[in-house]
Amino acid sequence: MDTGSMLFLGQGRNPRRKFAQRARSLYRTEILATSFKNYRVARHQMDLAMEKKTGGKIKTFFEGMKMHSVLILANYIFFKGKWKYRFDPKDTRIMPFSVSKELSVPVPMMQRLGWFQLQYFRHLHSHALQVPCVCNTTALFILPEKGTVAQVEEALMKDNLDKWTEPFPLNRRKLYFPKLSLSGNYDLDKLVLSPSGLNMFGYGIGLSGISVQTIPIKVSKAVHRVELIVDEEGTDEENVASFRYFPKHQIPAVHFNKPFLLLVYQAGSHNLLFMGKVINPTAP
Repeated sequence: MDTGSMLFLGQGRNPRRKFAQRARSLYRTEILATSFKNYRVARHQMDLAMEKKTGGKIKTFFEGMKMHSVLILANYIFFKGKWKYRFDPKDTRIMPFSVSKELSVPVPMMQRLGWFQLQYFRHLHSHALQVPCVCNTTALFILPEKGTVAQVEEALMKDNLDKWTEPFPLNRRKLYFPKLSLSGNYDLDKLVLSPSGLNMFGYGIGLSGISVQTIPIKVSKAVHRVELIVDEEGTDEENVASFRYFPKHQIPAVHFNKPFLLLVYQAGSHNLLFMGKVINPTAP
């Protein structure tokens, strides 16, 4: 996992030395002079910088840049995770994914025999699956019964995360899981971020100390962007030699072929890295 930030500062605006030093040492912030007066040039410069920092995974910056901007701060977390046990691409098949009662879409469905940490939570009417990844991380997938996604979401927000990170019992299963490539933006300026009444988007926040020039500065836009790719790539081949003594039709299957929730956390500290919801794997 790689983290960092970039500060695009309008030309003619000089950051205070103390601010620049602390930004570099604490947050690995790279400060780049940018001509915000020329929208196309500024967008091109920021796109190139983001593409370089994320190894080509993120090639476009957000669309909401305003012409009167004086600085833009971009924080990024670049996480490349692999399954501990890989899926064989030869086994991937196009299968239906039920988005709703009225709509099913064809998706590339990965499949693998193995021992999986799987548990059913009756109070949530959901199966929960823990899948180990490399880099000491674990992916948790919660598969609610049809029509209960909203209730499960609400309950999950109230639950202690520790309950979901405890090891689940091992079960011999055949797992069907959709191949995903998802991205999304969330406008944070539309949220109420602080119950104390602190206005993050007003001049009273006190950001004028960033710049040598004594000009009033406020946050006008805040966007959270996530890109997630889930494919067959893994590190090892799981040993399933004992499975040959079991007829395949006797091995229960788990189908992630309807909307589900996902969380990625560090196995040791249980720090939550990602949390999201998959409704339609084919949606842009």
